[in-house]
Amino acid sequence: MRRKLFGGKCDVLVLLIIFFICIAALVLMVSTRTSIKTSYHDIQLEASSLMKKCEDYLLSYVLENGIAIEPEDINRTGLIGPAYTPLMTTMGDIVAKRTSLDPNFAAVLVKYYMEAGLKEGDAVAIGSSGSFPALAIASICACNAMGLDARVIASIGASTYGATRVELSLPKMLRVLSDGGLIDFRLLAVSPGGEGDHGVGTMEGLMFDNTRNTVLDLARQSGALLIDEPSLELSIRRRMELYGDDIRLFVNVGGSGANIGSSMEYLNVNPGLSLKLDSIPDSPTRGVLYEFASKGIPVVNLLNIKGIASDEGLGVDSVPLPSPGTGGVYYRTGHNRILAIVSLVLILAVACASVIIARRRG
Repeated sequence: MRRKLFGGKCDVLVLLIIFFICIAALVLMVSTRTSIKTSYHDIQLEASSLMKKCEDYLLSYVLENGIAIEPEDINRTGLIGPAYTPLMTTMGDIVAKRTSLDPNFAAVLVKYYMEAGLKEGDAVAIGSSGSFPALAIASICACNAMGLDARVIASIGASTYGATRVELSLPKMLRVLSDGGLIDFRLLAVSPGGEGDHGVGTMEGLMFDNTRNTVLDLARQSGALLIDEPSLELSIRRRMELYGDDIRLFVNVGGSGANIGSSMEYLNVNPGLSLKLDSIPDSPTRGVLYEFASKGIPVVNLLNIKGIASDEGLGVDSVPLPSPGTGGVYYRTGHNRILAIVSLVLILAVACASVIIARRRG
């Protein structure tokens, strides 16, 4: 006669006991979980503290030079630009721009770098439009805190509320911070940005004239090498040459076409760190991000800023801005191992007892 392992009332009772033990263990593990500092907490704090110093320094520069603080800059940082200027390339989200000013984004970048396995001396390529200047700074601050080699190519064009001021473009901000001795990086080149990386502002002919000339003047004033190729393909190729062959990670800040490519394929790239990409377009204008990914190099995509902030335990559009060291990005969730082991032992014990009872009845 075939034996039945689970058949009688006793077996049903055993299953109920196992079920309730599992539920009780789950409830206890959730209620007793703790937040544990990351193993690189101190480096994260160093990076975010440096970012805060950079933001304070730039605010002083803004005030000393009589640059207006925009009404949308509710935290009065001096890092929110006007909506429409000769440098404006696309529309931007003011909430995302204000969220990006949280100095703890530098701690997020440290987390990404650590998860990518970077170590002191490794080279990081940073490609940034002017749309999120604070995140370009955060990327560099994280490199400095970890002793990484930050290589930057910065575009002058910016979406609304980014580094749209003619008197304070992204390359100018970086130069001010470098001259002030706050951050260490290599500005490999600047580019015009905008459609096709040619520097023609969206408001050309509507509100402003000769926007390309304005951008090229700013590029010359930066003192850096100018990337101004006749095609997007050549602009991408030039960037890859300048970054070099020893890059260990690429950081994309904003939506520069040279960095994310000319198609909408980039929308499939997850925000934050990607150790590898499942889909890589086969196109000469696929962008620097895909060029590095095709070589097996991890990429960080700093778009969808509100989503990144929520995922990493940072606030969205916080007033006032959080202090360095604030947010879930500095911690990981820990569980009571003893409780987990005891629960597993109890479940196995009850299950074994059920088998023994079933065999005796068989």
